[in-house]
Amino acid sequence: MDDFHPVIGYGPRQSKKCVPRCRTVCAEFSCCECNHKGEIKLKIPYPPPIYFTAKYFGSLTVTTGTPVTIPYNVVVAASDSCSYNPQTGIFCLPKCGSGFYSLTSHTSILSSSGGTVTVAIISAGISLAQSTEVLTPGVEANVCVCIGYPLSNCQCIMVVVTLTGAEAPAIITQTGTNFSLVKASEL
Repeated sequence: MDDFHPVIGYGPRQSKKCVPRCRTVCAEFSCCECNHKGEIKLKIPYPPPIYFTAKYFGSLTVTTGTPVTIPYNVVVAASDSCSYNPQTGIFCLPKCGSGFYSLTSHTSILSSSGGTVTVAIISAGISLAQSTEVLTPGVEANVCVCIGYPLSNCQCIMVVVTLTGAEAPAIITQTGTNFSLVKASEL
């Protein structure tokens, strides 16, 4: 059975000595008549994949009415062309990065006094997608924001959390706080 390759989809098994960024894919094959095994190198005319996954490790205080950008401080996986600043939480696409992207944010937040939390994926000051949840005092809430969206070259993305109506600050926890971005297709 063929293996799944994250860049080209379903196809022949990929050799470990070839990497997608070199635009050469090694594929194993076998002859239909004699079952002779071999390997062939194929030049694939696709750009290198663009992906980014990070998580937040620690606790971050959010006060009522003050938007906070989550500074994901542990990069789990990232393509070579990605630009990310863990101090600011801002991710920027590369110069050749335009395409249709899948963006996902999971945020775990704990409030001792309730309130409402809004988590938004933002670019150029505009919310691309957001989710709002009413917080129950003492219960950790997990807020998910997912969107498929066309992004341009060098466009920057951040995840912003805003708390309203709470008498005390809330804490973003490390339990399930993460962000991922994957280029799904060219525009």
